[in-house]
Amino acid sequence: MGGAASASSMMGGTRFVEDAGRRVYAFELVPRALADFAPGYEYHQTSPDSHFTRGRVVSRLLPSGRVTLRDDRLITTDLAGGKTETAVDGDWRRLLAEHFGIA
Repeated sequence: MGGAASASSMMGGTRFVEDAGRRVYAFELVPRALADFAPGYEYHQTSPDSHFTRGRVVSRLLPSGRVTLRDDRLITTDLAGGKTETAVDGDWRRLLAEHFGIA
């Protein structure tokens, strides 16, 4: 996203958040039980169509943005939406320790 997204419209109980006129996401202020999310996390953990099951991925939110290690690339994203991708040589252990504190 290029800047701070803001809630811009509401239809029924659904609120829509837009950034630069583009709908970014929608949400409802309705209490949910953890079990309501079971189909979603089942899909992300097991479906061959989920990008989480297609390869290795680790991501960490930082004050300055996000850092993600995905298969053969290291991706850094800043708060303004700028993105840098760097090819990695497969040295996952070093990158996990350096960027994620995982030894």
